[in-house]
Amino acid sequence: ILPPVRPMPPRSFVGVDVFFVISGYLITRIIDGEMREGRFSIARFYERRARRILPALFVMMAACIPAALLIMLPSEREALSEAMVATTLFSSNILFWLRSSYFDTAADLNPMLHTWSLAVEEQFYIVFPLVLMAWRGCSRRALARLIGGLCLVSLVLAEIAARTYPNAAFYLIPFRAWELGAGALVAIVFGGRLIRRRWRREVGSGLGVLLIGFSAVAYDAGTPFPGVYALPPVIGACLVLVCAGPSTLVGRLLSLPPLVGIGLVSYSAYLWHQPLFAFARLSSFHALDLATIWALIAATFGLAYLTWRFVETPFRNRTLFTLPRLSASLAPAAILLVAVGLAGNATKGLARDTGHIKAASDLFYTLHTARLDRIGSGECHFNRRGTHTTIDDFLAHWDCGGAGPGQPTIAVFGDSIAADLAAALRSNGVEPVQMTGAGCALSPRLQSKPCRALNDALHAQLAAGGVDEIWITNWFDPLELRGSELEAAIEPWLVHGVPVRVFSPLPNFGAVQRAYMTRLEDGDWPDDLYRDGQAEAFFASVNTLDLPDRVEVWDSRSIFCGLADNCHFADRDTLLVLDQYSHLSPEGATRYGAGLVATLAPLRQRLAAIEPAGPGRMRE
Repeated sequence: ILPPVRPMPPRSFVGVDVFFVISGYLITRIIDGEMREGRFSIARFYERRARRILPALFVMMAACIPAALLIMLPSEREALSEAMVATTLFSSNILFWLRSSYFDTAADLNPMLHTWSLAVEEQFYIVFPLVLMAWRGCSRRALARLIGGLCLVSLVLAEIAARTYPNAAFYLIPFRAWELGAGALVAIVFGGRLIRRRWRREVGSGLGVLLIGFSAVAYDAGTPFPGVYALPPVIGACLVLVCAGPSTLVGRLLSLPPLVGIGLVSYSAYLWHQPLFAFARLSSFHALDLATIWALIAATFGLAYLTWRFVETPFRNRTLFTLPRLSASLAPAAILLVAVGLAGNATKGLARDTGHIKAASDLFYTLHTARLDRIGSGECHFNRRGTHTTIDDFLAHWDCGGAGPGQPTIAVFGDSIAADLAAALRSNGVEPVQMTGAGCALSPRLQSKPCRALNDALHAQLAAGGVDEIWITNWFDPLELRGSELEAAIEPWLVHGVPVRVFSPLPNFGAVQRAYMTRLEDGDWPDDLYRDGQAEAFFASVNTLDLPDRVEVWDSRSIFCGLADNCHFADRDTLLVLDQYSHLSPEGATRYGAGLVATLAPLRQRLAAIEPAGPGRMRE
C-alpha cells in the first residue's frame, strides 16, 4: 500500500526542547569536570550512555513485538519493523524524515515515533565529546565562544528550515543541535554555579517557568518549529538551570517528592508512553475517551517504575553488570532486534497468505495502484514514482493539459488531494490542466524546492491564457491553515484574471483499512467513522479572510456526501476512500467527479461574465 501524503511531524512542544537543554547541560558538566580532573575517557563515556539508554530501550522494543503481532495490520508491522532497525541504530529520526512524505502509519499510531528525539541526542553525543577533546587546551571563554557560534548557526538553519522544510527541521540534528548546545553553553559558562543574588534567582527561575508554560499553552501544530519559536522554552530551561537553587520557590517546588519521583522514572515513562497510546489507538476506531487516557497514563508510570526498578537500576550497577557482562547482554539483544526488524520488513510485516488479511491487503494494493495510474503518477503528478522521478525530468516531459471540445479548461494545483480532484474530473470527461506534487503546500512560503518549481511552471503555463478557472486544494495541515498562509496560497493565482476555486478538505474517515478488514471478518461496517475536524478548521480559517470576488470557496464534503445525513467511506462493498488521508478509490473519484462536473453546467453559460459571489462566500 502506498500512502501518498505529507502529514506534518508530531508536535511534541516544550517537553522535547526542555529535555534537550537539560541533557546538554548535564552531559557537558560531567565531561567538562572529568576533563579538568584529567580522568575523562571517551570509552567510559559511551559505556555510561549504553548503561543509561539501551537496556530499557531494548525492553520496550521487545514488548512491542507481541503487541504488533496481535494488533497491527501487515503494512503497519512492516513500518514498525523498519523503525525497529533504525531505532536500534539510533537513526530513527532520519527514517521518519525520509518517510515523512509517505507515512505508512499516522503519527499517533506509530509506536516508535518518539525515539526520534533519542536518536538526535545520541547523534549529538557521538560528536560533541570529540569537539570538547579537540578544544581541551583552550580557555573556557574560547570554548564558550565556539559552542555559542555553533548554536547560532544551528538556530539560523532551524529558522530557515522550519518555514521551508519543516519535516527536516523537526527531525534532523543540524536543526536541533542548538538546543542541546544551549545546555552545554550554560554548563561551560556557569560550571554548575547559580546566579549569585537571591532576588535574581527568584525572578530568573520564575521567568523560566513562565516561558516554558507560555510555550506549552500558546504553541500549536501550526507553529513553525524549532526555529525562533523554540527560543522561549529553551531560554526558560536555561534560566531554571542557573537560577532554581534549593532556596528559591521554583527549586523547592521541583524538590517535592512526587516531582523527584517522576524525574527518577522519566526516561522509562518517555519510552513507554508512545507505544501504549499507539497500540490503544490501533485497537479502536474512535478517539480515546478520558477514562482510557487516564488509564494509559497510569499504565505508563506503572511500567516506568518497574522498568526503572528492575532494568535501569541493575544495569547501572557496575558490580552486578561488569563491562563484559554488559556487552554480553546488550550486543546479542541489539543483533536480535535488528534481525527481527529486517525479517519483518522483508516479509512485509509477516503478512499471512490466507484469510481476510490477504484479501484486504490485495484489494487495497490493487486500488492504490489503480489510483496512482489515474492521478498520472510521475507524469501529471510529481511524487518520485512512475516514469519521471526528478523534478527537471518531470517538467521536461509534462503534458497534462487541455479540455476537450465544448468543455471548460480547469487548471488544478496542489498536493495528492488535488491530484485526486484532477482524476475525478478526468473520470467524467473533463481533462484538466494538472500540475500537482506529493506534499506540495499551496502557500509559496511553505513549498519545497520541487513544489516551487511546479508552482512556477503552472504560472508560466497560465500566463499564455486559455484557462477558464483555477482550482486549488490540499490536505491542509495546521501550518497551512494559518490565515496568513491561506491568504498567501490564494493571492498569486488572481493575477491570471479568472475565477479561483478553493476546495475544502474531503471527508476524513480515520482507520479505513482496519474498518474494511473488520467488515470482511465480521460482516458489518463499524459505525461513526466520519471525522469533521479538519474541514471545520479550514472554514474557521477561511472566515477570517476577506476574499476577493473572484475567489469561491467550495465545500468538498457536500459534493462528496451529497445531502445525505450519513457520509461513509464505502457504498455497500465498494470502497470510495482508501486511507486516513481521504485519498479516493477509482470509484470514489468517479462519483466525486460527477458532483464536480455538475457544478460546471451553469458556469459554461457564464464564463465570460461570472456573477461575483461576494467575499468569502461558500458554495455548495
